[in-house]
Amino acid sequence: MALQNKSTKYNIKNPSTDVGLGSYWGEVLDVLQEIIPVYDKVNSCISFGKDSEHRNKAIQGKVKNGDKILDAGSGFGNMSKTALDATDGEVEIMLYDPLLPMIKNTDRLFKKNQRQHVEYLNMCHFRANSLM
Repeated sequence: MALQNKSTKYNIKNPSTDVGLGSYWGEVLDVLQEIIPVYDKVNSCISFGKDSEHRNKAIQGKVKNGDKILDAGSGFGNMSKTALDATDGEVEIMLYDPLLPMIKNTDRLFKKNQRQHVEYLNMCHFRANSLM
């Protein structure tokens, strides 16, 4: 599937200077919106079933008790859940995703005793050009 420029939907005003994926951010957000029902399966497939292993490896030795973490582009919060488990819940996490339905799916991952360590930042509108 070829990426198409749908940047105006997400207020990406200058594709030539936008960060990261530039003019393709709109398309990426559209695709992510569409795969929400199968998001975890997609993560597993594109990592050849090693998504959990990759998350554990990324967190190990880098997150310490007492850390405050911003999980930007959190999706369902899989990486944050890994961080909480690795520190026995001794971190504070702020989840942010530009797609509100992603944030709404995070509660299923966190046990009740872990939820006190997780906050949600859902009032920020995503504009890639605002990061410049």
